[in-house]
Amino acid sequence: MEFYFTDRSFHLLGIATAGSDHTNDFRISGEIERTNVDAAMVAFTGTLYFPKKQLSKAEAMCQDLNYMLYMDDDGNGRMITITSSHADGTGYCISFEGTDAGNDLKNEIVDAYKATKQMTFEQYFNIFTGNSGWEIGVNEIPTAVRTLTFDGEETSYDRMKSVATQFGVETYFSFSIVGTTMVKCYLNVVKKRGADRGMTLRVGDEINRITVDSDSTNLMTAVYARGATPDGSDTPITLVGYSYTDPTGQFVLTKEGYLLDTVSNRIYSRLRQNSTATVDGSYLNHVIDYEATTQASLLQSALADLKQNNHPAVNYTIELAKIPQNIRCGDTVQIEQEDRQLYLSARVLELDKCYSNPSSSTMVMGDYLLETSQVAKQYQDLAQKLKDIPKTIQYYSWIRYADDDKGTNMSAFPSGKKYMAFVTNAKSSVPSDNPADYAGHWALIQGKDGADGVPGAKGADGRTSYFHTAWADDVSGQSGFTVSGGDGKKYIGTYSDFTKADSTHPADYNWALFKGADGDVGPKGPQGLPGKSGADGRTTYAHFAYANSQDGNTDFSTTDPNRKYIGFYSDFTSGDSTNPSDYSWSLIKGADGANGKDGVPGKPGADGKTSYFHTAYADSSDGRTNFSLDTPGSRKYIGSYTDFTQADSNNPAVYSWQLVQGPQGDKGDRGLQGLQGPKGDQGIQGPTGADGKSSYTHIAYANSSDSERNMNNWVLSEPAKNAATITYKNGVNTIDYKGVADYEVFNFPVKVKKGQSFTFSFSWTQPDVNSLDGTADGVPVSIADEPLTGNRIGRNVIYLGVSKTNSKLFTISGTAAADKTYVSINLGFLLDGIQWQFKASFQQDFSQDPGKHEYMGWYSDFTALDSNDPSFYGWSLIKGADGAQGEPGKAGADGKTPYFHIAYADSSDGRTNFSL
Repeated sequence: MEFYFTDRSFHLLGIATAGSDHTNDFRISGEIERTNVDAAMVAFTGTLYFPKKQLSKAEAMCQDLNYMLYMDDDGNGRMITITSSHADGTGYCISFEGTDAGNDLKNEIVDAYKATKQMTFEQYFNIFTGNSGWEIGVNEIPTAVRTLTFDGEETSYDRMKSVATQFGVETYFSFSIVGTTMVKCYLNVVKKRGADRGMTLRVGDEINRITVDSDSTNLMTAVYARGATPDGSDTPITLVGYSYTDPTGQFVLTKEGYLLDTVSNRIYSRLRQNSTATVDGSYLNHVIDYEATTQASLLQSALADLKQNNHPAVNYTIELAKIPQNIRCGDTVQIEQEDRQLYLSARVLELDKCYSNPSSSTMVMGDYLLETSQVAKQYQDLAQKLKDIPKTIQYYSWIRYADDDKGTNMSAFPSGKKYMAFVTNAKSSVPSDNPADYAGHWALIQGKDGADGVPGAKGADGRTSYFHTAWADDVSGQSGFTVSGGDGKKYIGTYSDFTKADSTHPADYNWALFKGADGDVGPKGPQGLPGKSGADGRTTYAHFAYANSQDGNTDFSTTDPNRKYIGFYSDFTSGDSTNPSDYSWSLIKGADGANGKDGVPGKPGADGKTSYFHTAYADSSDGRTNFSLDTPGSRKYIGSYTDFTQADSNNPAVYSWQLVQGPQGDKGDRGLQGLQGPKGDQGIQGPTGADGKSSYTHIAYANSSDSERNMNNWVLSEPAKNAATITYKNGVNTIDYKGVADYEVFNFPVKVKKGQSFTFSFSWTQPDVNSLDGTADGVPVSIADEPLTGNRIGRNVIYLGVSKTNSKLFTISGTAAADKTYVSINLGFLLDGIQWQFKASFQQDFSQDPGKHEYMGWYSDFTALDSNDPSFYGWSLIKGADGAQGEPGKAGADGKTPYFHIAYADSSDGRTNFSL
């Protein structure tokens, strides 16, 4: 794990590592990356350790308002702004803190504000974060509006947190990072962070221990709700006079406008027991203000709050033994502690992640659902009396549509309906058709106009893009080419297309050096953020087995899924293990199941039909690749659906598909395959190219940039400026000309000072034009101290010829007589109405010798000889404007020059597979 420290201009100051890598002078330890569903920002604390001789560099790295960039476990770029630091005086460590919100939002104070009209979340965002550099990224509520008021001053961050609360959404930050530079920062707005990933955490495995906290501070058994104040009125709307009947009898709305929970009040009444459904029934009453404008919506809000707070809030703090792979803040997970018979479904409310010591990571869980009878005893007793809480709970989700928020004309289909209700944790597999069961869950999904919603973004072409990587021993990719892992390779190649399979042709890849040749180490270039430590290039395999016991020993099988439990593990061996202890086991068939493959039949519905649960397996998210009903094998996706037909469908489209095998496997200490780090080990020689030809990589150097070779930036004579349309791409100028009767001259500004010599190389496809003087000498190219016009020609002239050629190569040399020098191309006198096109590619001081050049170009082909044509090369800046080559090392005490040496090995002491 690497952390990149930069200044506020993103100049790299130093790199620190966390984990088992002790080869770097700078190490981070004891770090905590904290994410919370109620906070958009990520908070980071840590300690930087270093040798005493590196104290000054460490202090520069940890300076306030510097940036620390890294790639998290999900491959997302993080940018932390350092807000404080503390050097302990020993000269060996500095502790620091920071957040990804930065001073852009945390240090900006905004005034009190009162909206005069309804506005969207993004409109509030633009008001309170203007000129901060932040943008809205994901926005799941683009059309939702509120009329909000904010009293007093607060920071931009706190103000947007308040806006999110009042819109009922959750937010988080993300960044677009290129190299070590942040180019975009986003605030993302979602209805709920995280997802249910089907992950189970067990005490003794992923969990060290569980601590339980209970809080009844917000406990209520009744609520008096107040909504918005109507125009022309001095009092807000209430539930007085509104009629509501709860079909279960648990909730009662009194004529005075109080919404009562008669069941919870029998347990939590202020008089310890009471069942009278009146205002005087000793209820724990809360008065809550809402923004509802109708009594119907006010009832929904009050009912939702009462259901959420009619029992003590219980939170569980999970001390992890190891970080579950791919878990994120907001995710829903399953938790098991067998000795307490504790089985929970919970949401990750806060995640403290430590990369250097995963065992010190912790999670705070909330939003719990007990999945056994382990509820409070008083609830159990009451449930037994009322017989309305089943002993074994299986939860289902119901969806219904209606014309209004009272469930009028309720239907299972959305056609023509304006409202949708989504009920979770229902105890019947057959959705209820009683509108009262959906009270408090209705949401408007169709506006009044019913047609002109905000249009979505233009869809793509439906194709999936793929990113491909390969590795080799030279910059052409021909030597030692492989797509199976980069151990020991010096070059990495990448490209993207719409084909899933990796190309075996090195020429398809763009190659870059990531392991230098032996010798003195040059200055460090603009290092990008690498991914997690790469795997060893081996292929991971997912294995499934089935059994009739939780330990897998009873009726163990790797082929027959007609069992109660499914086991899973992944490794680098294709064969399935026959040892049940190698598998992680999960229950997939309830006790009452009669046919394992067909799943547990649903509870008989109102119409007497029995529902069936169906599963299938495949290797694609749509289920169409390697579809199978009874052979999971190494398939990556599992699909499921429920209906009233016993037979499994052979149509993949009817299944809901979920990934059960990640691209690199789910187990092991190493993460997913990332971009190759700078110190790869020597790998096995890659296969020979399909055509048997050897490819060659060619490198050249020059002193002009891409923008300087763009003829739109040249000094053109007036007719050419008005008549020529220049298109520039990949170093090549294509000029379409609708001429006028005049001389046309193109003047290239040379990047050189007075007295300096230079060469100017270019390829040229001759247009259909006459020479300047009508002779066979052709188009003149010369050197001048000012832009030429008319029929003027400068010194050191060369002629291009008048006959068409295919990208013939030319070179002109000279010495600058002034600080401004031009290479002039005079096309001569062009007649009106002539149209022609030519291509030219230009490069100043083109050479295969690096010398003191500012730009490097490269290309690969199957020809050993380097081309002298600049257009063949792709160019990149390798030397900054100041010409510096990096900070030199300090001179040793004896006056000798120190040298930096690098070696590679497969162990932390360097003794295993040592190599230079």
